[in-house]
Amino acid sequence: MSELIAWLETDRSLTPTELRILEVFATHFGRWTAQIALMHAVSPYTPPELRRADRHTLRVHLMRIRHKLSDTPWRIETMYGHGYYRLAERTPEPLVHA
Repeated sequence: MSELIAWLETDRSLTPTELRILEVFATHFGRWTAQIALMHAVSPYTPPELRRADRHTLRVHLMRIRHKLSDTPWRIETMYGHGYYRLAERTPEPLVHA
C-alpha cells in the first residue's frame, strides 16, 4: 500500500480527476467500491438527471487509469453487472506448459 501512495504522489501523468478516483480506491484498497462513490469523485455536484453521462465519463477515466497502471503492480477489477470496482494487486500469470 505504501508503494501505491508513493506512486500516486510521484506520477505526473495522472490528471486531477484520475488522482481523485485513485485516492478513493487507495482508501478502500482491495475492497469493492460502488460506482456512485467513484462518480462522486469525478463530479461531486452532478444532479441525478445527468448521472448517465457521468457513468460514461467514469468509464473513460477508468480506461485511461487502467492503461497508466499497466506497468505497475496494481490493476482495476470490475464486478460486471453490479457497478462495483476495486483496485487490487496484480497476480502473476500462471505458467502454461504446451
